[in-house]
Amino acid sequence: MKLLFSGCARDCADDVGANLLALLAIGDNLNCDELRIYIAENSSKDNTREIISQLAEADPRIIPVFFDDLDEQIPVREARIAFCRDRLLDEIFKSESNGLYIPIDLDSGIASSLKAEPFLRACELVTSEKCTGVFPSSSPYYYDIHALREADWCPGNCWKDVQGAMSRSALWNLWILIRCVYSRQKPQSCLQTKGLIPVDSAFGGAGIYSLSKVEESAARYSSPVLELEDSKLCEHVVFNTFLDQLFIYPEWVIKAPPEHIEFRLLPIYLKAWRIAGAGFKDLKRLYLGAARRAISRILHSEAS
Repeated sequence: MKLLFSGCARDCADDVGANLLALLAIGDNLNCDELRIYIAENSSKDNTREIISQLAEADPRIIPVFFDDLDEQIPVREARIAFCRDRLLDEIFKSESNGLYIPIDLDSGIASSLKAEPFLRACELVTSEKCTGVFPSSSPYYYDIHALREADWCPGNCWKDVQGAMSRSALWNLWILIRCVYSRQKPQSCLQTKGLIPVDSAFGGAGIYSLSKVEESAARYSSPVLELEDSKLCEHVVFNTFLDQLFIYPEWVIKAPPEHIEFRLLPIYLKAWRIAGAGFKDLKRLYLGAARRAISRILHSEAS
């Protein structure tokens, strides 16, 4: 089995070294035929690049691709990440046409939370050709609604839903987030009973794809839509539109980054306090806006 990890890293000096070592250890534990880690870094302000360089010098299985000042060339973050992911794919295709393509987040603790046995079973689902792509669940809640597309669970772009609802109503913006995002972050215990979950798109910090099917489909992350500031589109959704037979595998569980499930982790009384506070801010904003408009009308009438 050939494992080809691919990830982006920026300003994550606290995590990137442990993540790279964890992936190398996964390969050693599984006795895989070949393992390589392709990693893109762009103009970190901390010593992320230095850590990657040192580890790459010590272990040739780590293959860095460094970029400088991509922010100026590609201002929209999602488009910039898509560009980096595509460049890493290009690097892989220079020497590989088969194996497992494994995009993974390297700027949080996800790689360090991988457990060898469920990860191996997920890999086997792809090598057996039962699936083209497999994604993990996460504990205690499934967090990555941004990349998710599934007919009943999350049929569309959750952030466009939020944007549209907020443009129609100045009140209860937190309720909109709860309805469109937080309520879709299902508990892991709920997903465990479902077996393989077919999806049109997912990610959740990692994915395992058949590299040959990715090459055959000419799948890419970049899209002109990503370059629009208000597209709110995830690059994984773009990539996954090229592919079929995609599944979330609930037995493969990673630890959800706490910052993505902060509201879900709050006790009920703090959730209520947060909702009340957000409602008060919405009402205050409405009142101040109305007051400013009234004053403007008075000043305009006096001037005329």
